[in-house]
Amino acid sequence: MKKISIFSVYLLFELTIYGQYQTTCNYSTAIPVNDGQCMTGDWTLVFEDDFDGNQIDNDKWYTYFGYGDKCHGDEPQVYLDNNVSVNNGVLSLLFKEQPGSYDMCSGTTKQKQYSSGMIYSKSSYLHGIFEAEIKIPSGTGFWPAFWLYGGGGEIDIFESYDDQKVLSYSVHNWANGHKYCTYTNDHGSSYDGTDYSLDYHTYTVYWDTYFVAWYIDGNLKHVHWLWYTILGQDGITCDNLLAYHEYIVSNSFPSQQDQEHIIINLAGQVNHNPSPIPKEILVKYVRAWQLQENVCVDKTISTLTSNDIKGKSITVDGNIIVTSGQSATITAENGIILKPGLEIQSGAGFVAEINPNLCIQPTLKSANILPKPKINFEQIDSLRKASKSNLLENNNPILIYPNPVTDKVNIYTGKKGVISITDATGKCVYNYKMNCDMNIIDMGSYKQGLYIVRLVSDDKVYTEKVIKN
Repeated sequence: MKKISIFSVYLLFELTIYGQYQTTCNYSTAIPVNDGQCMTGDWTLVFEDDFDGNQIDNDKWYTYFGYGDKCHGDEPQVYLDNNVSVNNGVLSLLFKEQPGSYDMCSGTTKQKQYSSGMIYSKSSYLHGIFEAEIKIPSGTGFWPAFWLYGGGGEIDIFESYDDQKVLSYSVHNWANGHKYCTYTNDHGSSYDGTDYSLDYHTYTVYWDTYFVAWYIDGNLKHVHWLWYTILGQDGITCDNLLAYHEYIVSNSFPSQQDQEHIIINLAGQVNHNPSPIPKEILVKYVRAWQLQENVCVDKTISTLTSNDIKGKSITVDGNIIVTSGQSATITAENGIILKPGLEIQSGAGFVAEINPNLCIQPTLKSANILPKPKINFEQIDSLRKASKSNLLENNNPILIYPNPVTDKVNIYTGKKGVISITDATGKCVYNYKMNCDMNIIDMGSYKQGLYIVRLVSDDKVYTEKVIKN
Protein backbone atom coordinates (compact mmCIF):
# COMPACT_ATOMS: atom_id res chain seq x y z
CA MET A 1 0.00 0.00 0.00
CA LYS A 2 1.26 3.43 -0.88
CA LYS A 3 1.22 6.05 1.81
CA ILE A 4 -0.88 9.17 1.26
CA SER A 5 1.24 12.29 1.45
CA ILE A 6 -0.19 15.38 3.07
CA PHE A 7 0.67 18.73 1.53
CA SER A 8 -0.48 20.81 4.47
CA VAL A 9 -2.42 20.34 7.67
CA TYR A 10 -3.77 23.04 9.95
CA LEU A 11 -6.30 23.40 12.73
CA LEU A 12 -9.79 24.26 11.56
CA PHE A 13 -12.54 23.64 14.13
CA GLU A 14 -14.11 20.99 16.30
CA LEU A 15 -16.68 19.13 14.25
CA THR A 16 -20.14 19.07 15.81
CA ILE A 17 -22.36 17.83 13.00
CA TYR A 18 -22.12 14.03 13.19
CA GLY A 19 -24.57 11.84 15.11
CA GLN A 20 -24.00 10.68 18.64
CA TYR A 21 -20.33 10.62 19.47
CA GLN A 22 -17.70 11.97 21.80
CA THR A 23 -14.40 13.42 20.68
CA THR A 24 -11.46 14.85 22.58
CA CYS A 25 -9.65 16.36 19.58
CA ASN A 26 -10.41 18.94 16.96
CA TYR A 27 -10.58 17.91 13.36
CA SER A 28 -8.09 19.53 11.00
CA THR A 29 -8.00 20.40 7.34
CA ALA A 30 -5.57 18.81 4.94
CA ILE A 31 -4.63 19.01 1.27
CA PRO A 32 -3.40 15.68 -0.20
CA VAL A 33 -0.84 15.87 -2.99
CA ASN A 34 -2.03 12.58 -4.54
CA ASP A 35 -5.39 11.25 -5.62
CA GLY A 36 -6.79 8.44 -3.53
CA GLN A 37 -4.84 5.18 -3.68
CA CYS A 38 -6.75 1.97 -2.93
CA MET A 39 -5.37 -1.11 -1.24
CA THR A 40 -5.28 -4.05 -3.62
CA GLY A 41 -5.07 -7.82 -3.38
CA ASP A 42 -7.27 -10.70 -2.30
CA TRP A 43 -8.70 -11.12 1.18
CA THR A 44 -6.45 -13.72 2.77
CA LEU A 45 -6.93 -15.42 6.13
CA VAL A 46 -3.80 -14.47 8.11
CA PHE A 47 -4.82 -15.38 11.67
CA GLU A 48 -7.23 -17.88 13.17
CA ASP A 49 -7.95 -19.54 16.49
CA ASP A 50 -11.00 -21.79 16.91
CA PHE A 51 -9.91 -22.73 20.45
CA ASP A 52 -9.58 -26.44 19.84
CA GLY A 53 -8.05 -28.63 22.49
CA ASN A 54 -8.11 -27.98 26.20
CA GLN A 55 -5.72 -25.06 26.67
CA ILE A 56 -4.84 -21.68 25.17
CA ASP A 57 -2.36 -21.69 22.26
CA ASN A 58 0.66 -19.92 23.75
CA ASP A 59 2.22 -19.57 20.30
CA LYS A 60 -0.60 -17.17 19.40
CA TRP A 61 -1.51 -15.41 22.63
CA TYR A 62 -0.21 -13.71 25.73
CA THR A 63 -2.58 -13.89 28.70
CA TYR A 64 -1.60 -10.38 29.77
CA PHE A 65 -0.64 -7.20 27.99
CA GLY A 66 2.15 -8.08 25.57
CA TYR A 67 4.31 -5.21 26.78
CA GLY A 68 4.58 -6.92 30.18
CA ASP A 69 1.70 -5.72 32.38
CA LYS A 70 -0.94 -7.83 34.13
CA CYS A 71 -2.82 -4.75 35.30
CA HIS A 72 -4.24 -1.74 33.47
CA GLY A 73 -4.35 1.65 35.16
CA ASP A 74 -6.77 1.93 38.06
CA GLU A 75 -8.96 -0.96 36.94
CA PRO A 76 -9.74 -3.28 39.89
CA GLN A 77 -8.53 -6.56 38.37
CA VAL A 78 -5.27 -8.37 37.67
CA TYR A 79 -5.03 -10.70 34.65
CA LEU A 80 -4.00 -14.25 35.58
CA ASP A 81 -3.31 -17.38 33.51
CA ASN A 82 -5.70 -19.44 35.65
CA ASN A 83 -8.63 -17.29 34.51
CA VAL A 84 -8.09 -18.29 30.87
CA SER A 85 -9.45 -21.70 29.90
CA VAL A 86 -10.47 -23.58 26.74
CA ASN A 87 -13.14 -26.29 26.68
CA ASN A 88 -15.10 -27.84 23.78
CA GLY A 89 -14.11 -25.15 21.31
CA VAL A 90 -14.91 -22.21 23.60
CA LEU A 91 -12.53 -19.79 25.27
CA SER A 92 -13.54 -18.55 28.73
CA LEU A 93 -12.15 -15.41 30.35
CA LEU A 94 -13.29 -15.51 33.98
CA PHE A 95 -13.76 -12.53 36.31
CA LYS A 96 -13.84 -13.37 40.01
CA GLU A 97 -13.09 -11.98 43.44
CA GLN A 98 -9.48 -12.71 44.40
CA PRO A 99 -8.01 -9.97 46.59
CA GLY A 100 -4.26 -9.92 46.89
CA SER A 101 -0.96 -8.26 46.12
CA TYR A 102 0.18 -8.74 42.54
CA ASP A 103 3.31 -7.87 40.61
CA MET A 104 3.73 -6.92 36.92
CA CYS A 105 1.40 -3.96 37.47
CA SER A 106 3.05 -1.10 35.57
CA GLY A 107 6.42 -2.16 36.91
CA THR A 108 5.36 -2.37 40.52
CA THR A 109 3.26 -4.41 42.97
CA LYS A 110 -0.37 -3.43 43.55
CA GLN A 111 -3.32 -4.54 45.61
CA LYS A 112 -6.20 -5.81 43.46
CA GLN A 113 -9.64 -6.94 44.58
CA TYR A 114 -10.41 -9.09 41.54
CA SER A 115 -8.74 -11.29 38.96
CA SER A 116 -9.77 -11.81 35.35
CA GLY A 117 -8.64 -13.17 32.00
CA MET A 118 -7.49 -11.73 28.70
CA ILE A 119 -5.84 -12.72 25.42
CA TYR A 120 -3.37 -10.47 23.57
CA SER A 121 -2.13 -11.66 20.17
CA LYS A 122 1.60 -12.06 19.69
CA SER A 123 1.18 -11.09 16.03
CA SER A 124 0.14 -7.62 14.93
CA TYR A 125 -1.43 -6.18 11.78
CA LEU A 126 -1.78 -2.95 9.83
CA HIS A 127 -5.27 -2.74 8.26
CA GLY A 128 -7.55 -5.69 7.59
CA ILE A 129 -10.77 -7.33 8.75
CA PHE A 130 -10.91 -8.62 12.32
CA GLU A 131 -13.71 -10.79 13.66
CA ALA A 132 -14.74 -12.83 16.70
CA GLU A 133 -17.84 -14.67 17.88
CA ILE A 134 -18.43 -13.62 21.49
CA LYS A 135 -20.97 -13.83 24.30
CA ILE A 136 -20.61 -10.99 26.80
CA PRO A 137 -21.60 -11.27 30.48
CA SER A 138 -24.64 -9.66 32.06
CA GLY A 139 -24.51 -7.63 35.25
CA THR A 140 -23.14 -4.24 36.31
CA GLY A 141 -19.65 -2.90 36.74
CA PHE A 142 -18.12 -5.12 34.03
CA TRP A 143 -16.21 -3.91 30.99
CA PRO A 144 -15.91 -6.60 28.28
CA ALA A 145 -14.10 -5.54 25.13
CA PHE A 146 -12.77 -6.75 21.78
CA TRP A 147 -10.15 -4.34 20.45
CA LEU A 148 -6.99 -3.66 18.48
CA TYR A 149 -4.05 -1.94 20.11
CA GLY A 150 -0.70 -0.62 18.89
CA GLY A 151 1.94 2.02 19.34
CA GLY A 152 0.08 4.60 17.29
CA GLY A 153 -3.56 4.00 18.05
CA GLU A 154 -6.43 1.76 19.02
CA ILE A 155 -9.68 0.48 17.53
CA ASP A 156 -12.39 -0.68 19.92
CA ILE A 157 -14.44 -3.19 17.95
CA PHE A 158 -16.89 -3.15 20.82
CA GLU A 159 -17.01 -2.21 24.48
CA SER A 160 -19.91 -2.84 26.85
CA TYR A 161 -20.72 -1.34 30.22
CA ASP A 162 -23.80 -1.70 32.45
CA ASP A 163 -26.42 -1.83 29.68
CA GLN A 164 -25.86 -4.93 27.58
CA LYS A 165 -28.12 -3.43 24.90
CA VAL A 166 -25.64 -0.61 24.27
CA LEU A 167 -22.24 -1.16 22.66
CA SER A 168 -19.58 1.47 22.02
CA TYR A 169 -17.19 1.68 19.05
CA SER A 170 -14.13 3.91 19.26
CA VAL A 171 -10.94 4.90 17.48
CA HIS A 172 -7.94 6.51 19.16
CA ASN A 173 -4.73 8.09 17.90
CA TRP A 174 -1.70 9.10 19.92
CA ALA A 175 0.93 9.02 17.15
CA ASN A 176 2.83 11.78 15.35
CA GLY A 177 2.78 14.16 18.28
CA HIS A 178 -1.00 14.00 18.70
CA LYS A 179 -2.37 14.22 22.17
CA TYR A 180 -4.73 11.40 23.06
CA CYS A 181 -7.37 11.77 20.34
CA THR A 182 -10.53 9.70 20.53
CA TYR A 183 -13.85 9.28 18.72
CA THR A 184 -16.66 7.17 20.20
CA ASN A 185 -20.04 6.20 18.81
CA ASP A 186 -22.69 4.36 20.81
CA HIS A 187 -24.91 1.73 19.19
CA GLY A 188 -27.91 1.88 21.50
CA SER A 189 -31.03 -0.16 22.09
CA SER A 190 -32.95 2.16 19.75
CA TYR A 191 -31.67 0.03 16.87
CA ASP A 192 -33.25 -3.34 17.71
CA GLY A 193 -33.29 -3.81 21.48
CA THR A 194 -30.91 -6.78 21.40
CA ASP A 195 -29.48 -7.88 24.72
CA TYR A 196 -26.01 -9.01 23.65
CA SER A 197 -25.43 -10.98 26.86
CA LEU A 198 -28.12 -13.54 26.01
CA ASP A 199 -26.31 -15.22 23.13
CA TYR A 200 -23.23 -15.28 20.93
CA HIS A 201 -22.85 -12.53 18.33
CA THR A 202 -20.31 -11.95 15.60
CA TYR A 203 -18.37 -8.67 15.94
CA THR A 204 -16.34 -7.45 12.97
CA VAL A 205 -14.31 -4.39 12.13
CA TYR A 206 -13.11 -3.45 8.64
CA TRP A 207 -9.99 -1.27 8.99
CA ASP A 208 -9.21 0.44 5.70
CA THR A 209 -6.79 3.28 4.99
CA TYR A 210 -9.79 5.59 4.52
CA PHE A 211 -12.42 4.33 6.98
CA VAL A 212 -13.16 2.05 9.92
CA ALA A 213 -16.46 0.15 9.64
CA TRP A 214 -18.13 -1.78 12.47
CA TYR A 215 -20.45 -4.78 11.96
CA ILE A 216 -22.56 -6.92 14.27
CA ASP A 217 -23.79 -10.27 12.92
CA GLY A 218 -22.81 -9.15 9.42
CA ASN A 219 -24.80 -5.90 9.50
CA LEU A 220 -23.04 -2.57 9.13
CA LYS A 221 -23.58 -0.44 12.25
CA HIS A 222 -21.27 2.53 11.91
CA VAL A 223 -18.45 4.04 9.81
CA HIS A 224 -15.80 6.52 10.88
CA TRP A 225 -13.98 8.24 8.01
CA LEU A 226 -10.48 9.63 7.80
CA TRP A 227 -11.46 12.26 5.23
CA TYR A 228 -14.54 14.50 5.04
CA THR A 229 -15.50 17.19 2.56
CA ILE A 230 -14.73 20.76 3.58
CA LEU A 231 -18.43 21.08 4.36
CA GLY A 232 -18.21 18.16 6.79
CA GLN A 233 -19.85 15.43 4.71
CA ASP A 234 -18.42 11.93 4.95
CA GLY A 235 -17.78 9.25 2.36
CA ILE A 236 -14.35 10.27 1.02
CA THR A 237 -12.42 7.13 0.07
CA CYS A 238 -9.64 6.09 -2.27
CA ASP A 239 -12.19 6.27 -5.10
CA ASN A 240 -12.94 9.96 -4.78
CA LEU A 241 -10.11 11.68 -2.85
CA LEU A 242 -8.71 14.35 -5.17
CA ALA A 243 -5.23 15.81 -5.03
CA TYR A 244 -4.88 19.52 -4.20
CA HIS A 245 -8.39 19.79 -2.84
CA GLU A 246 -9.02 20.76 0.74
CA TYR A 247 -10.66 18.29 3.13
CA ILE A 248 -11.40 17.86 6.81
CA VAL A 249 -9.34 15.05 8.34
CA SER A 250 -10.02 13.11 11.56
CA ASN A 251 -7.19 13.38 14.07
CA SER A 252 -8.65 10.38 15.92
CA PHE A 253 -8.13 7.98 13.01
CA PRO A 254 -5.55 5.31 13.95
CA SER A 255 -1.98 5.68 12.77
CA GLN A 256 -1.37 4.51 9.21
CA GLN A 257 2.13 3.26 10.06
CA ASP A 258 1.73 1.28 13.30
CA GLN A 259 0.56 -2.32 13.52
CA GLU A 260 -1.97 -3.34 16.16
CA HIS A 261 -2.49 -6.45 18.29
CA ILE A 262 -5.81 -8.28 18.80
CA ILE A 263 -7.16 -8.18 22.36
CA ILE A 264 -10.21 -9.66 24.11
CA ASN A 265 -10.57 -9.06 27.82
CA LEU A 266 -13.06 -8.79 30.66
CA ALA A 267 -12.25 -5.85 32.91
CA GLY A 268 -14.01 -4.23 35.82
CA GLN A 269 -14.99 -0.60 35.67
CA VAL A 270 -12.99 1.81 37.80
CA ASN A 271 -14.64 2.64 41.14
CA HIS A 272 -17.36 0.03 40.61
CA ASN A 273 -18.22 -3.21 42.35
CA PRO A 274 -18.83 -5.71 39.54
CA SER A 275 -21.89 -7.83 40.27
CA PRO A 276 -22.81 -10.62 40.26
CA ILE A 277 -19.55 -12.56 40.28
CA PRO A 278 -18.03 -14.75 39.06
CA LYS A 279 -18.77 -13.86 35.42
CA GLU A 280 -17.11 -14.79 32.13
CA ILE A 281 -16.82 -13.67 28.52
CA LEU A 282 -17.03 -16.58 26.06
CA VAL A 283 -15.35 -16.70 22.62
CA LYS A 284 -15.83 -19.29 19.87
CA TYR A 285 -13.25 -17.99 17.38
CA VAL A 286 -11.00 -15.08 16.42
CA ARG A 287 -9.98 -14.44 12.80
CA ALA A 288 -8.18 -11.82 10.76
CA TRP A 289 -7.95 -11.22 7.03
CA GLN A 290 -5.71 -8.90 5.03
CA LEU A 291 -5.51 -7.87 1.40
CA GLN A 292 -2.51 -9.67 -0.05
CA GLU A 293 -1.16 -10.29 -3.50
CA ASN A 294 -1.93 -13.77 -4.81
CA VAL A 295 1.52 -15.21 -5.37
CA CYS A 296 0.25 -18.63 -6.44
CA VAL A 297 -0.55 -17.72 -10.06
CA ASP A 298 1.51 -17.69 -13.24
CA LYS A 299 2.84 -14.24 -14.12
CA THR A 300 4.41 -12.50 -17.09
CA ILE A 301 6.49 -9.45 -16.13
CA SER A 302 7.15 -6.67 -18.66
CA THR A 303 8.03 -3.98 -16.09
CA LEU A 304 9.45 -4.12 -12.59
CA THR A 305 6.42 -3.02 -10.59
CA SER A 306 8.11 -4.12 -7.36
CA ASN A 307 11.56 -5.08 -6.14
CA ASP A 308 10.14 -8.36 -4.82
CA ILE A 309 8.01 -10.33 -7.28
CA LYS A 310 6.56 -13.76 -6.50
CA GLY A 311 4.55 -16.19 -8.62
CA LYS A 312 3.88 -19.84 -9.35
CA SER A 313 5.77 -19.54 -12.65
CA ILE A 314 7.26 -16.27 -13.89
CA THR A 315 8.21 -15.14 -17.38
CA VAL A 316 10.32 -11.99 -17.59
CA ASP A 317 9.27 -10.51 -20.92
CA GLY A 318 10.31 -7.20 -22.46
CA ASN A 319 13.19 -4.77 -22.28
CA ILE A 320 13.63 -4.52 -18.53
CA ILE A 321 16.63 -2.60 -17.17
CA VAL A 322 17.75 -3.01 -13.55
CA THR A 323 19.76 0.16 -13.02
CA SER A 324 22.78 0.73 -10.79
CA GLY A 325 21.69 0.93 -7.15
CA GLN A 326 18.42 -0.84 -7.87
CA SER A 327 17.69 -4.37 -6.68
CA ALA A 328 15.07 -6.92 -7.70
CA THR A 329 14.24 -10.41 -6.50
CA ILE A 330 12.07 -12.81 -8.49
CA THR A 331 10.84 -15.93 -6.70
CA ALA A 332 8.78 -18.70 -8.30
CA GLU A 333 7.55 -22.07 -7.11
CA ASN A 334 7.94 -23.91 -10.42
CA GLY A 335 10.10 -22.04 -12.91
CA ILE A 336 11.45 -18.72 -14.21
CA ILE A 337 11.97 -17.81 -17.90
CA LEU A 338 14.24 -14.84 -18.63
CA LYS A 339 13.65 -13.68 -22.19
CA PRO A 340 16.13 -11.54 -24.18
CA GLY A 341 15.97 -7.86 -23.31
CA LEU A 342 16.72 -8.10 -19.60
CA GLU A 343 19.65 -5.82 -18.77
CA ILE A 344 21.31 -5.75 -15.36
CA GLN A 345 23.63 -2.77 -15.07
CA SER A 346 26.82 -2.67 -13.04
CA GLY A 347 26.02 -1.98 -9.40
CA ALA A 348 22.52 -3.42 -9.65
CA GLY A 349 21.25 -6.38 -7.68
CA PHE A 350 19.20 -9.13 -9.29
CA VAL A 351 18.15 -12.49 -7.84
CA ALA A 352 16.06 -15.18 -9.52
CA GLU A 353 15.27 -18.14 -7.28
CA ILE A 354 13.01 -21.18 -7.04
CA ASN A 355 11.14 -21.84 -3.79
CA PRO A 356 9.13 -25.09 -4.01
CA ASN A 357 7.33 -24.19 -0.76
CA LEU A 358 6.18 -20.76 -1.92
CA CYS A 359 2.50 -21.64 -2.17
CA ILE A 360 2.18 -23.74 0.96
CA GLN A 361 -0.51 -22.08 3.01
CA PRO A 362 -0.14 -21.34 6.74
CA THR A 363 -1.29 -24.03 9.13
CA LEU A 364 -4.88 -23.06 9.79
CA LYS A 365 -7.72 -25.33 10.81
CA SER A 366 -9.95 -23.86 8.12
CA ALA A 367 -7.32 -23.54 5.39
CA ASN A 368 -9.28 -25.81 3.09
CA ILE A 369 -12.62 -24.22 3.93
CA LEU A 370 -11.34 -20.64 3.59
CA PRO A 371 -13.81 -18.94 5.94
CA LYS A 372 -14.80 -15.46 4.89
CA PRO A 373 -15.68 -12.48 7.05
CA LYS A 374 -19.34 -12.40 8.07
CA ILE A 375 -19.96 -8.96 6.65
CA ASN A 376 -21.92 -7.54 3.76
CA PHE A 377 -19.25 -6.21 1.39
CA GLU A 378 -21.95 -4.66 -0.77
CA GLN A 379 -22.67 -2.16 2.00
CA ILE A 380 -19.06 -0.99 1.94
CA ASP A 381 -18.97 -0.97 -1.86
CA SER A 382 -22.04 1.25 -1.96
CA LEU A 383 -20.44 3.64 0.52
CA ARG A 384 -17.26 3.79 -1.53
CA LYS A 385 -19.22 4.48 -4.69
CA ALA A 386 -21.22 7.28 -3.06
CA SER A 387 -18.83 9.87 -4.45
CA LYS A 388 -18.90 13.39 -3.11
CA SER A 389 -17.63 14.74 -6.42
CA ASN A 390 -20.74 16.90 -6.67
CA LEU A 391 -19.20 18.97 -3.91
CA LEU A 392 -16.03 19.39 -5.96
CA GLU A 393 -17.54 20.40 -9.29
CA ASN A 394 -15.87 19.38 -12.54
CA ASN A 395 -17.26 22.54 -14.12
CA ASN A 396 -15.02 24.69 -11.97
CA PRO A 397 -16.21 28.32 -12.03
CA ILE A 398 -12.80 29.61 -10.84
CA LEU A 399 -10.64 31.23 -13.54
CA ILE A 400 -7.23 32.56 -12.48
CA TYR A 401 -4.91 34.74 -14.60
CA PRO A 402 -2.07 35.28 -14.89
CA ASN A 403 -0.98 31.95 -13.43
CA PRO A 404 1.85 31.85 -12.37
CA VAL A 405 1.46 35.30 -10.86
CA THR A 406 4.09 37.88 -9.89
CA ASP A 407 2.01 40.56 -8.16
CA LYS A 408 -1.68 41.11 -8.89
CA VAL A 409 -3.86 38.19 -9.83
CA ASN A 410 -7.34 38.24 -11.35
CA ILE A 411 -9.75 35.65 -9.98
CA TYR A 412 -13.04 35.27 -11.84
CA THR A 413 -15.57 33.00 -10.17
CA GLY A 414 -18.92 33.24 -11.96
CA LYS A 415 -20.54 32.47 -8.62
CA LYS A 416 -20.99 34.48 -5.45
CA GLY A 417 -19.70 33.08 -2.20
CA VAL A 418 -16.69 33.12 0.09
CA ILE A 419 -13.26 32.95 -1.52
CA SER A 420 -10.08 32.15 0.39
CA ILE A 421 -6.40 31.50 -0.35
CA THR A 422 -4.30 29.00 1.63
CA ASP A 423 -0.49 28.86 1.54
CA ALA A 424 1.77 25.80 1.63
CA THR A 425 1.88 25.76 5.43
CA GLY A 426 -1.90 25.57 5.67
CA LYS A 427 -2.27 29.21 6.73
CA CYS A 428 -5.26 31.11 5.36
CA VAL A 429 -3.74 34.28 3.87
CA TYR A 430 -6.87 35.68 2.27
CA ASN A 431 -10.58 35.37 3.02
CA TYR A 432 -13.36 37.49 1.52
CA LYS A 433 -17.10 37.31 0.91
CA MET A 434 -17.58 38.27 -2.72
CA ASN A 435 -20.18 40.66 -4.00
CA CYS A 436 -18.94 40.69 -7.56
CA ASP A 437 -17.65 38.23 -10.15
CA MET A 438 -14.13 39.64 -10.67
CA ASN A 439 -11.64 39.83 -7.81
CA ILE A 440 -8.22 41.47 -8.10
CA ILE A 441 -5.89 40.34 -5.33
CA ASP A 442 -2.40 41.70 -4.74
CA MET A 443 -0.08 38.75 -4.11
CA GLY A 444 3.07 40.80 -4.53
CA SER A 445 4.08 40.37 -0.89
CA TYR A 446 3.30 36.65 -0.79
CA LYS A 447 6.16 34.16 -0.66
CA GLN A 448 6.97 32.08 -3.72
CA GLY A 449 5.23 28.73 -3.93
CA LEU A 450 1.93 26.96 -4.40
CA TYR A 451 -1.36 28.37 -3.11
CA ILE A 452 -4.86 26.90 -3.08
CA VAL A 453 -7.79 29.14 -4.02
CA ARG A 454 -11.09 27.91 -2.56
CA LEU A 455 -14.62 29.07 -3.31
CA VAL A 456 -17.58 28.02 -1.14
CA SER A 457 -20.82 28.78 -2.96
CA ASP A 458 -24.31 27.28 -2.75
CA ASP A 459 -23.14 24.48 -0.43
CA LYS A 460 -20.49 23.41 -2.92
CA VAL A 461 -16.72 23.70 -2.80
CA TYR A 462 -14.46 24.60 -5.71
CA THR A 463 -10.67 24.73 -5.61
CA GLU A 464 -7.92 25.79 -7.96
CA LYS A 465 -4.12 26.08 -7.72
CA VAL A 466 -2.09 29.24 -8.31
CA ILE A 467 1.70 29.57 -8.41
CA LYS A 468 3.39 32.66 -6.98
CA ASN A 469 6.71 33.51 -8.66
